[in-house]
Amino acid sequence: MSSSQLAYVDASGTKPLLEASAGRQFSAFAVDRIRDVICWTNASVDASPIRDMDLYASPIGSPVVLAPRKVATLRDDTVRGGAAGLVAHDGLVLHLESAQRYVLTQGSSGAQQKFDVSEAAFRLGQVLWVDAKEVWLVGTDPGVPNPASYPCYVLRFERAS
Repeated sequence: MSSSQLAYVDASGTKPLLEASAGRQFSAFAVDRIRDVICWTNASVDASPIRDMDLYASPIGSPVVLAPRKVATLRDDTVRGGAAGLVAHDGLVLHLESAQRYVLTQGSSGAQQKFDVSEAAFRLGQVLWVDAKEVWLVGTDPGVPNPASYPCYVLRFERAS
């Protein structure tokens, strides 16, 4: 399996579900178990660095069959092509747009809310959790070359109701 194929594994082996279109690759995944939806990003293999990714979602069930729907285009100025991850929970998708901004995307409409973190003592490195009350992220010191490899802080931000 490559980054251009979505598949699942059961007792009888690997089952391909979806191939990326020519020149595209899958770069991040999340499962929303509340809504039984899988989300993924699809980005150009030719872009270096990868900054713009399409967010897709599909209901999942048994048997596993995908019905992909484009939700939104996500920006990734961390230039890691989605490597900071996605988190999906109860209809929300969380991703990092930059070292100082995280974004919540509504899975149903694609509407986005952007939140800037102005703290100079750290930069955002990975997403951990989102729900109706809070967002959890991993932060790192500003001078660390690869924030995903050197986490320093667990950051919790309350969401306004």
